[in-house]
Amino acid sequence: LIAQKTIETQKLRLKEETNKRMIAEQTIEENRPLVEFAEQIASSSDSIDIGAFAKLVNSENINLGRNKLYAWLRDNKYLMKGNIPYQQYVDNEYFEVVEYTYNTPYGEKLGIKTLVTGKGQIKLVEKLRKEFA
Repeated sequence: LIAQKTIETQKLRLKEETNKRMIAEQTIEENRPLVEFAEQIASSSDSIDIGAFAKLVNSENINLGRNKLYAWLRDNKYLMKGNIPYQQYVDNEYFEVVEYTYNTPYGEKLGIKTLVTGKGQIKLVEKLRKEFA
């Protein structure tokens, strides 16, 4: 009788473990596209400009163009008026700001450009998915 109860208990435990495993495998399968995207971005140490990031976002089935993405980043307080990131997001490595020179008829001028880092791409795509997916 005791052996039979032990067998029944083991069967219940096995059934529970099997169910937990099936749920875990299903979760892994559901998250596979997110993981692949994150691995692809994280392996790229390069930062990209907002235009290229907009194309990447579009390839993730979030239909925002460059201008709408800039507007969303400003509305959600990631970027200031001149499309310069707030310091906290530079410190958190979402963005980096680089200086560049360009030629005009009056000589060389200095400009600044906001780039999205790999970490920033992952975090921002997560936020965009929640809002637009």
